[in-house]
Amino acid sequence: KTTTAEGDVLTIYISKETSLLSKIVTVQAGSEIETEMKDYKTVKGIPTAHYMETKMAGQVASIITFETVEYNKELDPALFEKPVIE
Repeated sequence: KTTTAEGDVLTIYISKETSLLSKIVTVQAGSEIETEMKDYKTVKGIPTAHYMETKMAGQVASIITFETVEYNKELDPALFEKPVIE
């Protein structure tokens, strides 16, 4: 648990069974955001959460399920070019 100079609080939870990140809770300006990570699968030797659920004020705000995760994938440099505005 840590508190920033601005007063925001960040609490990180690690699973006793797996030693992996299981949850992050942040409190900013009095609002609580909780993100739970689970369904870990090993990808290129790295345990990687394939499920993330975020709650705001106790209500589910989003659920993300990753079908695949790739590390060190080659990306087309064009992806990072500024778009042309006409």
